[in-house]
Amino acid sequence: MGIYSPSNHPFANTLMNCPSCSKENPDGALFCVHCNAALDLADNAPLLDATPEEPDNLAVEGINIDAGNSGSRLGIVTNMVRGLVAGSLWGWLAATLMLIIITSISVLLWQAYSDKGLLITEIELQKAEIAKLNKRKKSGSKQIEDLKAQFKIEAEEIRLKVALETGDKLKAEHQTELKNLRDQISTLEAQSPSGPGNGASKEDYARLTEKTRKLAKRHTEATQEIARLKIQLLAYTGKPKEKTQKGASTKTLAKGKTATKKKTPKKTSTTLIFDQEKVLLGHRDWVYSVSFSPDGKLVASGSKDRTVRIWDVKKGVLLHTLTGHQNWVPGIAFSPNGKRIASASWDKTIKLWDTQSGAQIRTFIGHKNWVRAVAFSPNGKLLASGSTDKTIKLWDPETGRLLRTLTGHQQRVRTLVFSIDSKRLYSGSWDQTIRVWDSHTGALINTLKGHTDSINSITISKDGKTLASASADETIRLWDAQTGKHIKTIFGHQQAVHTVSFSPDGRWLASGSSDKTIRVWDTKSGKQLGLLLGHQDWVPSVAFSPDGHRIVSGGTDNAIIIWKHKG
Repeated sequence: MGIYSPSNHPFANTLMNCPSCSKENPDGALFCVHCNAALDLADNAPLLDATPEEPDNLAVEGINIDAGNSGSRLGIVTNMVRGLVAGSLWGWLAATLMLIIITSISVLLWQAYSDKGLLITEIELQKAEIAKLNKRKKSGSKQIEDLKAQFKIEAEEIRLKVALETGDKLKAEHQTELKNLRDQISTLEAQSPSGPGNGASKEDYARLTEKTRKLAKRHTEATQEIARLKIQLLAYTGKPKEKTQKGASTKTLAKGKTATKKKTPKKTSTTLIFDQEKVLLGHRDWVYSVSFSPDGKLVASGSKDRTVRIWDVKKGVLLHTLTGHQNWVPGIAFSPNGKRIASASWDKTIKLWDTQSGAQIRTFIGHKNWVRAVAFSPNGKLLASGSTDKTIKLWDPETGRLLRTLTGHQQRVRTLVFSIDSKRLYSGSWDQTIRVWDSHTGALINTLKGHTDSINSITISKDGKTLASASADETIRLWDAQTGKHIKTIFGHQQAVHTVSFSPDGRWLASGSSDKTIRVWDTKSGKQLGLLLGHQDWVPSVAFSPDGHRIVSGGTDNAIIIWKHKG
């Protein structure tokens, strides 16, 4: 901004009166020298007409005071300085005011921005806290659900264990009652020389038989329920129920044609796989006994329908139906050369048949009650039969002559097998014992004890070293065939075990049970290697083929199944 120059003013070199104090002021003064009031040159008339003097060194854009002009010019300078100061003061005031306004606005804006930032931060913190709370809520809900599920599982597990305990007690009661009924039936059978169901004991015998049948059915149903509960309990606990007897434990079963050995939580597949190769249908009632011929080409079967049937293994066709028995045929056996088949029947007889033609050769008569088992000696010179009359009879198969009768069992004789050298005969009975006899003299050599229920089947390994027994106590036992020493007990079946058969090399053992399964075991370790599922009911009989590649099984579903090893 330019500074006012008095030389350029139209009233320069005139006297002016102060509008405030009315006193005269020098020419060119901007402020009253008396009262410092501002002078307005435009509003004042000139007091005298004077010729303006040219200042020596006054510039429009600045003030340069000549040292020689000190009179009235000093006032001009003073007034100009005052004006400059006054003008600067107003500028300072305006600038200060502007600075204050700008600063205030800046402070307000900064505060607003800061508040916004704090608000955003607070919102983010709140969101994070809400997220944490939601996460905790979800976690808490999950924990609550997990606890509820765990409590439910534990409650169900307790219920199942109580039910199992009750079932086991009921099963034990059934076993005791069944044993008593069997004892009574045996007593009646002993009192009836002409056979069961005859004479004065007929009504009592019929009553006891029917009662036994019904109780056996209830016992089976209870056993099935226990098995179902065990499976449910296994689903909750993830491990099999421990078996208390002899400190052994049951092996977990896998569903399907092959077995898996459960080891929680990892599952390990077994190495033995048997697939159904053929299903042979033709029997009209339970198939109680099956056997391979020595060459493995034929299968013979005995049934509740009173017939013996001969089948072609390769073609799966029926070759012969042998009729002649008047009652069930629970036992059959091929002769060592495969040319003959012996059959045991509840009609108290044993019959001998020609394998090739199916013709009946002879009938062996001598037992006083049902004949349950029959076996050829490996040398082919002896035929043994076991009966409900508690005796074992040895016959000459060529002549049909009775050689000797072995007595000693306290209950019916259920199963027979000869030693490999034909010198010994092993018998299993409902009296829970296995007896070892000298086949030449008939003398009792040893009695093997250990099973807690009836013995349904015995078999011997091809090397003659190991004897296996199957029992209604749901176990399989292995014995030293020479000494009679117990080797091990195999657990796994959930119901009575009816039948056992060694593979030719003795490494495997097949078993059939009322639990509708066939199981294959490692004879060395006692571990289950295979589980064969296919029968719809009990499996009373199984047998390995001579080459060990097949298993044949007969069931109370009237079916015969041939299983082939995939190896």
